[in-house]
Amino acid sequence: MPPPTAKRLPGFTLIELLVVIAIIALLIGILLPALSQARECVKGVRDAHACRQVMIAYTMHADDRDGRLLVGYPNDKMLEEAYAHGDVAHDLAGETLPIDSPAHREIVKRYPWRLLSYLDTSIESLYQDPRVEEAVFGATDSTLGDAITPYAVSLYPSFGLNGFFVGGSDRNGGVLSNPTYKRLFGEFWVTRMTQPRDPSHLLVFAGSRANDTANVLGAGANTTVEGFFEIRPPWEFEVQGRKWDDEYDDNSSTPGNNSGAVSLRYNAKAAIGALDGHADQLSWEEINDMRWWSDKADAPDWSLKQLGG
Repeated sequence: MPPPTAKRLPGFTLIELLVVIAIIALLIGILLPALSQARECVKGVRDAHACRQVMIAYTMHADDRDGRLLVGYPNDKMLEEAYAHGDVAHDLAGETLPIDSPAHREIVKRYPWRLLSYLDTSIESLYQDPRVEEAVFGATDSTLGDAITPYAVSLYPSFGLNGFFVGGSDRNGGVLSNPTYKRLFGEFWVTRMTQPRDPSHLLVFAGSRANDTANVLGAGANTTVEGFFEIRPPWEFEVQGRKWDDEYDDNSSTPGNNSGAVSLRYNAKAAIGALDGHADQLSWEEINDMRWWSDKADAPDWSLKQLGG
């Protein structure tokens, strides 16, 4: 009588296990980039929502002033006149911020302190870099010690203001103080909510970045901070030519030169707020289009030309 045949136990062979492992590894390799991109998209949507909150505060500020837009960076005379008429900047406790010294004036001239009282419970929308959040909302070992909060609040909001063309700015050129600019180029910045032809296509804020060259946050002078109070357009005056680099560089040591301090921090897009109040995300090509920056622009590479020239 032949010996009984051994009964085969159920299970996978080594080859079958290797095939399953290879398939799982392949699926992970396919899914990980998609998941990473999805996370970036979610962060981008959240960034745009924060910019929308800032635009609500910006619009409320204008509504309280009969539609007059927030000046991007006022000169001393404008600041003094505003304070003389009771249009002052407040801290979060409602106290008037002083302008009795150059340092105090510099802080108040930057837009955040003039807008913060309108953000109220949405102040977190304006500060998203963890190091800036720590400086603004918590303890820090910054080199400026107790002075870090008002300085960081003014310097590193997550969104920069297009003050050059919206509201006007006296920084880096002094166009508000120098009558020659107005004589040569006219009043090229919009000053009221009702002035632009297409407010839905006029950029007010955009995600911004800067290098902490003064080591304000105590993390090193070459640290890139996701936030800066001002953004500048790719083109300003025709005689100066293009001001931005041709390609966006995430690791640029000079974000102002590379992209006017604009940050394409999520999914290669910048969160922006338009004058009609809506928020969006723009690609590098779109953010380079001057028709987003100036109400007078009629071409992507438009720049200011001398009147009659």
